[in-house]
Amino acid sequence: MMEIYFNKLANVLPENNKKENVRFLLSEKIANCSNSLSNDSFFILQHKMSNVYVDKNFLTEIKNELTDVINEYIKDNPHHLDKINKANNKCGDIFLDRKNINCLKVINLNSLDTVRKFIDAIISETGSSSLKEKIFNKDNNPTVNLFFDKDFVRGVKRKSVSRLIKNIKNKMVELNPGCNLPFKVGKKEYILVKLGNVEAANNQVKLESEVKNNIEAYINKSSNSLDEKKIKSMLTKFEISFNFLNENIKKLYDLINEYYKCVSLNNANNTFGFIKDGDETLEDIHKILNEKGEEQSIKKHSDVYNECNKTCKLLNVFHQDFVKKSREKSLEKNDIDKLSEMIKKIESNTDSLAIELKSLAPFSNAYNNYENKIKNKFSNIAIKNSSCCSINEITKKTNECLSLLDGFIKRKETGFLSKMYKIFFPKKHNESLNLLIDYKSEINKISSYLDVYKEKDEYFTIDDICLMVTSKLSEINYPESLLDYLYGETRKWNNFKQSLFKKDD
Repeated sequence: MMEIYFNKLANVLPENNKKENVRFLLSEKIANCSNSLSNDSFFILQHKMSNVYVDKNFLTEIKNELTDVINEYIKDNPHHLDKINKANNKCGDIFLDRKNINCLKVINLNSLDTVRKFIDAIISETGSSSLKEKIFNKDNNPTVNLFFDKDFVRGVKRKSVSRLIKNIKNKMVELNPGCNLPFKVGKKEYILVKLGNVEAANNQVKLESEVKNNIEAYINKSSNSLDEKKIKSMLTKFEISFNFLNENIKKLYDLINEYYKCVSLNNANNTFGFIKDGDETLEDIHKILNEKGEEQSIKKHSDVYNECNKTCKLLNVFHQDFVKKSREKSLEKNDIDKLSEMIKKIESNTDSLAIELKSLAPFSNAYNNYENKIKNKFSNIAIKNSSCCSINEITKKTNECLSLLDGFIKRKETGFLSKMYKIFFPKKHNESLNLLIDYKSEINKISSYLDVYKEKDEYFTIDDICLMVTSKLSEINYPESLLDYLYGETRKWNNFKQSLFKKDD
């Protein structure tokens, strides 16, 4: 059983604080610990009528992430080290601890405002777009990117509380009186906890162990016909089984999400050609998806998930009611019978989930291999900076490229000099024309992809897309000839390629 109970979080709040207006953002370090919590464990983000209590371990993770980025930036480069030191000096010389001459450690980041101030200072002082890109790499620095966005004007901006909650709403669980966290939070992951269906805090919420003691005391006092040891054992079995059911529901949810991520990756792969036809990884994932009939469709798995999730909510209500009756000392024999019935319901749903998870295992394995291969291909893209930082900007560049290609193709097909060139060099003329037509076909695919791109539905972020499109556009090798120089096409294409990149340092 997990260690985070409703009352542990509720007791952190002031007595006059309405729990229904509070959320807790917990890292895996605090969510999975067994120690007691205090106000010192959190910092508070205020939002209208509600507050978010944020685990201070996030600040530690931000310091660690920035430490790694900075040390990579200054490695074997005294000029970069000098810039970082100047940035720290402008902040009062308080954010860096020099472990040795070439190794720094970020310290004293005690709030999100100080984090923003420090990041803004190093980006501004270094003027390095590559450093900025590394800071806002979501894979390497997930905690920084959880709370901050890069800003074209100021360098960095803090996400609003409403946007933060919106971005992580799929990580939110509701924790009700007498309940504990329903699953273990994975390493480097986090969870948003909302306290459910309770009155204003009065520090009267009891530990689960206290509730069990109340049950035992009441049974001893009023009804010798009820076996207190049996009830205690049944309640423990219910809670352990219920937590296990929740873990499996979360696994099914994650596997269903993998399917939708797979669809997104397929669209990207069809557009950017990370993995070519004939690759074993690509064939495996397509084979498994094609083999799934109606009975194994994603809709069927989603229906099972929704049904189990619905049952889980009913079980949670039952558990709250059971605990409430124990407090009121109104527990009766039919409540114990109901508890036994609910345990059987949990076991039945757990069995159904086991079948679903087993049927999805081949897909999950194939998907993980597919995802890892595409991620490796993406990480090996030679292009690491782009002049574009939004879908609108990269779409304009794509359209500009198409316009250039249309012009080149038209001149080769209808231009007087091109017609003369074709008479003397027909093979070379046709090869150049066909190459330009092929390039246009590839860029049209990218244009269609960008037209329907929505970041919230896609695997790749806007920053990723900008790099991928920039890389594709820059790979076009314009077929040069004397005629192209006369038309000025070589110069136009070289100017366009240079405009794809922003200057660094």
